[in-house]
Amino acid sequence: MPIAFQVRLATTRDFRATVRLIDEAAEWLRSMNTDQWSKPWPSRRKRDARIRRGLRTGRTWIVEDITGDDPILVATISCRPDPNRGLWNPDEQMQPSVYVSRLVINRE
Repeated sequence: MPIAFQVRLATTRDFRATVRLIDEAAEWLRSMNTDQWSKPWPSRRKRDARIRRGLRTGRTWIVEDITGDDPILVATISCRPDPNRGLWNPDEQMQPSVYVSRLVINRE
């Protein structure tokens, strides 16, 4: 049977699944002997607030495998049109862009 995927805008109901996917990716990274994502940045509360904000503001997307009866979360990505002013210089901020964060895939 061919696999069917659905890309959709995430909602606040996807919060727990999104956090679970992020935590599973962080655990996998730790097993690869790296400190990337070794702890929620800068804290779990602030990380979770950023995730919720992305869900509320329509900046987070979900990819699901819809082959079976129950969709399986495959990936999540957050995108935004505005730069992080602390990271990009004024010239870079003037360029039309899309900034990607929290690109996470299900390791299975």
